[in-house]
Amino acid sequence: IQDELFSLREDSFVAACREFGRLGIRWRFMTRADTIDRKMIHAALDAGCFEMCIGIESGSQKILNILNKKTTVQDNARVLDLAQTEGLRTMAYLISASPGEDDQTIDETIAFLKAHPADGYGLMIYTPFPGTAVWNDPEKYGFVLPRDYGQYQYLNRQGTGISLHRDRKRAIQLHNRLFEFVKSASSFVRKDRVVV
Repeated sequence: IQDELFSLREDSFVAACREFGRLGIRWRFMTRADTIDRKMIHAALDAGCFEMCIGIESGSQKILNILNKKTTVQDNARVLDLAQTEGLRTMAYLISASPGEDDQTIDETIAFLKAHPADGYGLMIYTPFPGTAVWNDPEKYGFVLPRDYGQYQYLNRQGTGISLHRDRKRAIQLHNRLFEFVKSASSFVRKDRVVV
């Protein structure tokens, strides 16, 4: 299920799980860390769910706040630990080169991932969306943004996101540090690679 709000209402989530179970399909879903609990994980497992994908973005509360994620590092730890305890595979999605990213926030993220490991990781490079604080005031956050959103590539196949940083070399170093950690911590990493 490609909708992180799928788990927003427990009653709807459990009803959907029952239907998936009746159909006998294997499935996975995306969620926010602040919308899932033990009952919902059990309902998903009982219905053939094999993986929960969580957009944790960072192990640094500073970065979560800058991104206006409205979740906490503790929310992310709770749901990763709960899924592991209950036997549900997890995919943790991370964002590198976020506004405010520095060595300390990368260290915090790596320490978080060591303490609360996922089964796999997806690592994306930060891309500001129109209407966000970074889009509206890029200079404040150290970005140089083309105003034609058609120039952006969501999956960052050619490093487009990194090139938006005023200090591209530093952003690449931070991204590559996090990428190398998640690559070594898991046999499964999605969507990104070392940037040169």
